[in-house]
Amino acid sequence: MDTTNTTTEDCGCGGSSTIKTPEPTILSKIINKVFVSESTKNHRLSICKTCDHFDSTFTRCTICGCFLEAKTRLQGFHCALDEIGETPLW
Repeated sequence: MDTTNTTTEDCGCGGSSTIKTPEPTILSKIINKVFVSESTKNHRLSICKTCDHFDSTFTRCTICGCFLEAKTRLQGFHCALDEIGETPLW
């Protein structure tokens, strides 16, 4: 079973080259549904680090108790400030 897409690209030399790009695997599709991108995780964590409820010793939120290296990576999670009646920052 061929699991690649074939595209033809003009390299500018008068000919063309064929490039095979792999299709996403089932595992990579699952991972993309569970985890956010590295840049999103970094953005979320940088927001947390400026918060008064950030515990820098354990990199955790003192409101919800979550370890933020994990929480900021996961789809479907958000800032816990809403648990104390404030607007979540992410």
